Amino acid sequence: MKLCKAHWDKLVEAIQADGLGELVPPGPLEFARRRHSRMEGAVTVDNFDPVAIANDLISIWAANGLRPRDLQWLIGSCPICYFDMPQWIEKASHDSGELWQKIRSA
Repeated sequence: MKLCKAHWDKLVEAIQADGLGELVPPGPLEFARRRHSRMEGAVTVDNFDPVAIANDLISIWAANGLRPRDLQWLIGSCPICYFDMPQWIEKASHDSGELWQKIRSA
């Protein structure tokens, strides 16, 4: 699942508004390094990416709401558009921030 450009931009804006902008990887190499690190183990202070975490949360919420007949239509569709759930943007940004606070204080 991939967010459309409009919802991706709104997600990045929400992350910025929540004060997590400095945690976004500065470029594609750092993005890839952090993603690979998260796939190898847990989310840590060193591999945290608030936009990627928020996007993953949205994908999980969308997958939880799928019915078998939805699969053919959802692939390639923006889950926020498909389920008409614009509130997922703020929730995902907020939840990403909460995860950051837990990781940072651990």
